[in-house]
Amino acid sequence: MNNYSSIIKNKRLATVCRILLMLVILVNTATLNGQVVNKRLYLKNGLGLSRVLPVSAAISSSVPLVKQSAVLGVSGNVTTSNAGSTTGSLASVAITPTGASRLLLVSVGSVVGANNAVSGVTFGGVALTKLTQSVSGSFKVEFWFLKNPNATAGAVQINWPAGNLLEASVGISALSNVDLVNTFTIPASTAGSTSPSSLNVPSAAGDIIVDAIAIKDNSFTAAIGQTELYNAGTNSVNIRSSWKPAAIGVATQSNMSWNGLTGTWVTVGVGVKGFSNDVSFTQSPAMCSDFIIRAGQTITLFSNAA
Repeated sequence: MNNYSSIIKNKRLATVCRILLMLVILVNTATLNGQVVNKRLYLKNGLGLSRVLPVSAAISSSVPLVKQSAVLGVSGNVTTSNAGSTTGSLASVAITPTGASRLLLVSVGSVVGANNAVSGVTFGGVALTKLTQSVSGSFKVEFWFLKNPNATAGAVQINWPAGNLLEASVGISALSNVDLVNTFTIPASTAGSTSPSSLNVPSAAGDIIVDAIAIKDNSFTAAIGQTELYNAGTNSVNIRSSWKPAAIGVATQSNMSWNGLTGTWVTVGVGVKGFSNDVSFTQSPAMCSDFIIRAGQTITLFSNAA
C-alpha cells in the first residue's frame, strides 16, 4: 500500500513538474518573440499626447512637435552693365556659405532675347543645377541650386555663349539647416501686370519661401512679412528677391507679394525645407512609455473631445 501511494505521489509530482516546465517554456518563448502592444494616445489642444482619456486638466508637451526651419545666412547680388554684356561670364565677389546642411540658391532675372540664355552657373568652379524658370513677355526668372557647397570662399559665376548679349541681375542666397534629401517644395510662378502681385507657393511649417520678381520698375516693395534679399537692375529690367517663413498651422501654401508694380512682371518662388531630425520629448501626464518620433514617418493622431 505504501508503495502504491508513493507511486501516485511521484506521478503527481512529475505532472506538476511538467506543467511548470511548460509554463517556463511559454514565458521564455513570449519573451524571446517579444510583444506587440497597441497604445492608444490622445491629442489635447493640438499640442499634447497622452495615454489618459482627456479630461479638464491641461495636457502639455515639453517640446513642440515641429521640424527645424531652414536658416538664410549670406546673400548678395551681381549685375551686368546697364546695356548688358557680351563677355560670356559674370562673377560675384567671393562668398562663404556657413553652417551645416548647406544650400546655395541662385536667382537670375534677365531680359528675354534670341541668344541670351544662361548656359550654366558655378560656385567655386562647381556646377549648379537649374531648379526652375519662368518666362513672360520681356522677362525671365530662373533658380539654380547647389547642395552642400564648399564652406570656403568662392565666387558665383553665370555663363552664356560669348558674343551673345545678356542683360541680367543675379541674386545669391546661402542657407543652412536644409533638408538635403527632400529639399524643395514644388516651385510656383506667375506673371501679370496688376499690383500687388500674388504668388502662392506650396509650403509647410519649417520651410522658408524664397521668391524673385522681374519688371521694368524701380519703385516696388516687398509685402509686409517678407525680408528683401536684394534689389538691383539694369536699364531694361529690375530684379528683386525676398524671403519669409512659411505659413504655420494647417496651411499648405504661403503667399508672396510685391506692391507698387507698374508694368508687366514675372515672379518665381519655392519653399526650402528645413532639416527634420528625430524629436524626443516628455509628456505630462506621463506616456505609457518614452518614445521617439522618427524623421519622415507619418504619425496619425485621433482627437477625443474633453
